[in-house]
Amino acid sequence: MTVQRRIADISTNLSNQLKQRVSEFCFYSLAMDESTNLKDTAQLLIFIRGIDNNFEITEELVGMCSMTGRTTRKEISSEVIKSMNDKSGLDFTSLVAICTEGAPAMCGKNVGAVVILEEFIGRQITKHHCIYISRFCVAKS
Repeated sequence: MTVQRRIADISTNLSNQLKQRVSEFCFYSLAMDESTNLKDTAQLLIFIRGIDNNFEITEELVGMCSMTGRTTRKEISSEVIKSMNDKSGLDFTSLVAICTEGAPAMCGKNVGAVVILEEFIGRQITKHHCIYISRFCVAKS
């Protein structure tokens, strides 16, 4: 029980540190990647990269969501909204860009999750298609 309690304390501490850093962002962008694990469960990874008033850049994993059932644009966008609100306490007013791996469910011109997020936010954001989502992302606008 001691190890379990310490792991929970570390997790809470890291979450609080992330919330503190994220609350200081002037602007931020998201990177999303959805893939399937060995047991055919879809995993949605959401990364955040933000900049504060001192021009310090922070890049962190905001969440990994296991998506059971379908992985349509509605499910992906609702998981992103839920993760951003629940885990980081962020609103979308400072979101300036989204980077995805290019799947139609993510960034389809008329039917992608990014389009739903833009409708939720109420404005357009910069969209990037990424060959491989990682720390050193090669993006095309």
